[in-house]
Amino acid sequence: MKQTFAKIHVENFKRFFYFFYHKPYINRDTAEDLVSETFLRGYKYTLENSISEEEVLKLLFGIAKNVYKEWVKKNIAMAEVEFNEEISSFIDEYEALDDPNISSTEIPNKHEKMIEQCKDVIDTFSDKLKYVMRYRFIEGLSRAETAQILHISEDAVHTYQKRGIKYLKEKVVPQE
Repeated sequence: MKQTFAKIHVENFKRFFYFFYHKPYINRDTAEDLVSETFLRGYKYTLENSISEEEVLKLLFGIAKNVYKEWVKKNIAMAEVEFNEEISSFIDEYEALDDPNISSTEIPNKHEKMIEQCKDVIDTFSDKLKYVMRYRFIEGLSRAETAQILHISEDAVHTYQKRGIKYLKEKVVPQE
C-alpha cells in the first residue's frame, strides 16, 4: 500500500493543490500545507484500514473537504474576531459603552450594525485600499502576506491600513 499511496500522491498532488488554491482565502503556502495534511491523514487511514486503491482517491477528496472546512473554521473565524476587535477599539473612542442610558443588550447589537456598516464602507474604497483592509482584517493575513499578494511593500500595507481605519472612523456613524 505504501508504493500505491506514493503513486497516488505523485499523480494527484497538483489536482489537490488546485482544489485548495482556488478556494477563497487560500494562498499558495496554505494550499501546499492543506494538501500535505490531506495526504498525511489519508496515508494514516490506509495504514489502519483495509482500503482498495480505487477507494483511496474518493477517501482523499473527502478528507480534503474536511481539511478545508476545519481550516476555514479556525482561520476565518479568527480573522472576523480580529476585525471585530479593531472596530470595537475605535467605537470605544467615540462612545461610552458604560453610558447608563445604554442597556447591556443594546451594545452587542450596536457593534454588529457598526461592523456591517464598516464592511459596506470598505466596499466603497479604491481597489488597493479595499484589498488591504479585507486581507488584513477580514481574511486575517499578515502585513507580509498582504504585501506579497498585492505586490507592494509592507510599509505601504501599513499606510493603507492606517488610512483605511481613519476613513472608517470618519464614515461610520456610531449607532444611537
